[in-house]
Amino acid sequence: TLSLEPRSDGFGNNQVVPVTFANVNEFCRFQGEVYSNIAEGDSFYMDCEVTVASPVNLRGVKGTLALAGSKLSYSAITNQVDTNYDVAYDSAMTFTIRTPIVKYTADIFGSSPTLTPQIYVTAMGAGSVILKVGRWAVHKIPASVLSAES
Repeated sequence: TLSLEPRSDGFGNNQVVPVTFANVNEFCRFQGEVYSNIAEGDSFYMDCEVTVASPVNLRGVKGTLALAGSKLSYSAITNQVDTNYDVAYDSAMTFTIRTPIVKYTADIFGSSPTLTPQIYVTAMGAGSVILKVGRWAVHKIPASVLSAES
C-alpha cells in the first residue's frame, strides 16, 4: 500500500513504497510523466532524495529520466546502489539521485515529447525494502539559457 509521510525537514511529504520481492532480478518501478512545456533545445535533469529502509536482498536502486518523442528517444541513468550482482545490500541509507542532463532536439514528426522520471529498485532474491522518495523534481534548462551561456 502506497502512502505519504511528512518529511522531517518540513519540505512536503515522502512517498512511501513498500516492496516485496519473490525472486532474483525482480524490480519495482516508480514513475511520473511530464507532457508540456518542452521545446527544441531544452535540456532536463531529474533529482530526488531516496531513503531505503529495512532492505533485505536489495541489489540496487537507480534513477532514470527518459525523453521520448514519436521518433527520437533519449535516456539518462544514474545508479546509486550497485552491488555488482554478487552481494545484497542490507543496510538502511539515504541519498540523492541526480541524472545526467538530456537535451531535446526537434522530432521530425513534430509530436509532443514526454519526459518520464523513474526510480527502480531491484532484488538479489526473495526479500523486501521500504522505499521513501521525497523532493522529486524534473528541472528544465531552457534553450535560451544554454545559448546565452555559450
